[in-house]
Amino acid sequence: MEIEAKFALHNPETLNKLKTLDALGDYTLLPGKVVQMDDRYLDTADRRLLKAGFALRQRSIDNKTVMQLKGRGGVEDAIHRREETSLTLPAENAIEAWRSSPLYAHIRQLTGDADLQTLCSLKQTRFERQLWQGDRLVAELSLDTVTVIAGAFRDSYAELEIELRADGAEADLATLTALMQQEWRLEAVSRSKLERALALLDAPSSPGLNAGDSMAEAARKTLFFHFQKMLKNEAGTRLGADIEALHDMRVATRRMRAALQVYGDYLDTKKLRPFAKALRKIGRALGKVRDLDVFWEKTQAWLDSLPEEDRPDLESLRLAWAQEHQANREKMLVYLDSKAYGNFKKRFDAFLQEPEAAALPPFDAKGRPRPYLLQHVSPAILYHRLATIQAYEAWISGSDVPLERLHQLRIDCKRFRYTLEFFRETLGPEAKKLIREVKTLQNHLGDLQDAVVASAMLQDFLNYGGWGRAKKDLSLLTEPMDAPGAASYLSYRQNELQTLVDTFPQAYRQAQNANFEGLLAKTIANAKFKMKNSK
Repeated sequence: MEIEAKFALHNPETLNKLKTLDALGDYTLLPGKVVQMDDRYLDTADRRLLKAGFALRQRSIDNKTVMQLKGRGGVEDAIHRREETSLTLPAENAIEAWRSSPLYAHIRQLTGDADLQTLCSLKQTRFERQLWQGDRLVAELSLDTVTVIAGAFRDSYAELEIELRADGAEADLATLTALMQQEWRLEAVSRSKLERALALLDAPSSPGLNAGDSMAEAARKTLFFHFQKMLKNEAGTRLGADIEALHDMRVATRRMRAALQVYGDYLDTKKLRPFAKALRKIGRALGKVRDLDVFWEKTQAWLDSLPEEDRPDLESLRLAWAQEHQANREKMLVYLDSKAYGNFKKRFDAFLQEPEAAALPPFDAKGRPRPYLLQHVSPAILYHRLATIQAYEAWISGSDVPLERLHQLRIDCKRFRYTLEFFRETLGPEAKKLIREVKTLQNHLGDLQDAVVASAMLQDFLNYGGWGRAKKDLSLLTEPMDAPGAASYLSYRQNELQTLVDTFPQAYRQAQNANFEGLLAKTIANAKFKMKNSK
């Protein structure tokens, strides 16, 4: 019987404190060790093991493979109980040993002849510490940093597990649970890691829009869908172990802000104003850290592309970047811990539970019925977004196109793509190709803008000796900073920028050849706009 208590670790500072703590109440903590674990949960395509109340885990740890079958159990507050059977496979002839084992035979009784396949994968960095009281080994404390891969979805978070060992009693676990909840203010976790992964895997892949939805209902569904994505990535963003969590949280926030723009003419903006304001603040808090993540991700990619002997020294640049990154991460965490952010989540969640949230009255001030159905108004919105892009055509030819104009075109391409993606469930199959073509142009412009920003950052670093000339404590150096590695990288980014500018006409011609207008006409013509009014 496995008996353990599980707690969420939302704050990296708490995680680090628990790594160095000497004692928990009357229990002594021994120094810990780091263990890397790769877990795969296996089942049949129709989940026969789960339906029978079991979970099969294949764990790779310390060059060993351990198969575990976990059975039904119960959860009471933070404490989880369940039966489990384990088998450590030998390094040689592992497959034969597995297939000849009683555990495998038991699994085959449950699954028949159906093949096992991977449901989801977990990569864990575990910091293990033993808990002793006198000469009793009471429990093992595990600080787990987890990355989940479930289909196309990822999640990252941190958890604390306290698992009873041979000399431990449930009274010990109750005492330790009380300590973690009352003194450390940790939140009990009621779901297993597999249950959390399955929730991610089984989450809806789209908002569920129908052509007969009102615009207010379509907006509510869209906002709720991306709000859930934002919340799912908050733990990983706080932890900071996987930069993709922050990226996904920021994207979800951007999508919500874009949705408010797309649906705005059909909503009561007065009701939405406080939420829009909060989303802007969240976007700023996340955006500064994400931009720095992107900067160093591309910097590292450049370094990795060079032979080791040709890699320049960027240590001074890295230190300046790390200082700026840490400062902005701390500001971000302060905001995520703030009462204002907590209140926003509660109020926005309650607001989005109401069907037709923020709907306008059906008639305007003159008594005329308002257009309100998605199938009636979405074509006009899409054509307006396309026309905004087409308006650039006369102003982006030649060799002296302002970079700011290309930046604005990128923003308008993104808005058009987001709008297409919002309505995609109700459009014809051509929407997929149109979105892909718009994204290709947007990506070229996005790389160009990244090169503009990176070049400016590097130039500031060389001129001011720090990160960002806007800082009050930075003044122009009397002569450029002696950092040949950073100067070399600046030259690379400037050359990259020039190449992207030079090849933009070709990228734009490719977009013209894709015929955005023709694809949009087809996807609207083949849209699912034959449905009856859902009211």
